Amino acid sequence: MNNALCGLLELTETDQYNAPKIFIGNEVLKEDQLNYDSIRMLIKRYQENEDIAPWERISIENKGEK
Repeated sequence: MNNALCGLLELTETDQYNAPKIFIGNEVLKEDQLNYDSIRMLIKRYQENEDIAPWERISIENKGEK
């Protein structure tokens, strides 16, 4: 899951293997970005926008190409 999401979000190889990180929507919070306020802000942003999960969007787009 980590490798797939890192590839989807085009993280560098170094960032792919660094931990901890949290994926929220189309964004990733890495090591020093992980704190209560930043996590809460992203959750709130995605709750308000009601976006679908990135992997679901890819699945929908791939179905349209077939």
